[in-house]
Amino acid sequence: MTLCNLLEGNHVIESVRSKQTGKDPKLVDWSRADDCSIAQFQYELDLLLCAIDIPSLGTLESVDYYNCTKLIDNYYDSIVACLKSAALRCLPTKSSGSTYSEYVIPG
Repeated sequence: MTLCNLLEGNHVIESVRSKQTGKDPKLVDWSRADDCSIAQFQYELDLLLCAIDIPSLGTLESVDYYNCTKLIDNYYDSIVACLKSAALRCLPTKSSGSTYSEYVIPG
């Protein structure tokens, strides 16, 4: 991946954003995750993280402060996107809507 591509951001982030657009946000329900789904999550996360280009120290030293900060931010965002993507693919989820009924205790 070239420096320009790194500065523009990682494609993993866009794929996660596009899946979430226009739908109720999904939350991972860790209380329903079993050993098998956690193992699948670890495997999927490993595959996604291997696809991230790590900005080299030489690259970071050769660009100005603004672009260096942008490279580091994009790298961080890519890691977070991988975590979200793997979790939403492999772990049980629940919808997060505008209702608070699951938190209201009757009586």
